[in-house]
Amino acid sequence: MKNQLVLSCVIPFFNESERLSQVIKVISRVKNIEQIICVDDGSKIDISSAIKKQFIKVKVIRLVQNRGKAEAIHEGLKAANGKYILLLDADLKNLKAYEVENAINIFIQNPDIDMIILRRINASFQIKLNRGDTLFSGERILKKSDLRKIIKEIRPDRFEIEIAINQFMMNNHKKVFWMSSSALNTYKIAKMGFFKGIVEDVPLILHLIRYIGIRNYLRQMFTFCKQRAI
Repeated sequence: MKNQLVLSCVIPFFNESERLSQVIKVISRVKNIEQIICVDDGSKIDISSAIKKQFIKVKVIRLVQNRGKAEAIHEGLKAANGKYILLLDADLKNLKAYEVENAINIFIQNPDIDMIILRRINASFQIKLNRGDTLFSGERILKKSDLRKIIKEIRPDRFEIEIAINQFMMNNHKKVFWMSSSALNTYKIAKMGFFKGIVEDVPLILHLIRYIGIRNYLRQMFTFCKQRAI
């Protein structure tokens, strides 16, 4: 049996190249991250080979077909040797190594904390209206044992992973806190404008509501992860 590491970072990606490279450069400077795993979710171009050449210490897993974010994370989890998992999106801008490192240190030093979400404090007002800066943040630290249970028991599909993690934490009365992150990714609202972006996002939001139920969706909006880790 391999010696268990403290923390593994799992980064799913699809057709991301330049931003992924920048994310890896930043995250490689963070202490306590002992393993970085990038999972190519069936990209149409060969990004994996370039990442392997540029970052020889990074483990790259390539899926033949696009299976969605949840499945990509599942594949990364299988290869993770860390006791704890840091999930990161691949398309982040303005990611700060010191913010991630601070969150990891707080998490490791406080074993009673079950998850820390890196809240996107620079997200637009429209994103914050439904607390998307927290609830849908792809940047979070949690125990590998919990993430395994979530994937096995709740079985989230594609972009259901964050809201499924949230629901598991609520259902099991886990202690979840947020910490500030300057990182941003590109939401449809930012790309298309408020009204067109909302229209584009409606099908996804409705799908997530159907997935966990309107009551649980509202519970997440109004009660989940309201306290900042200090």
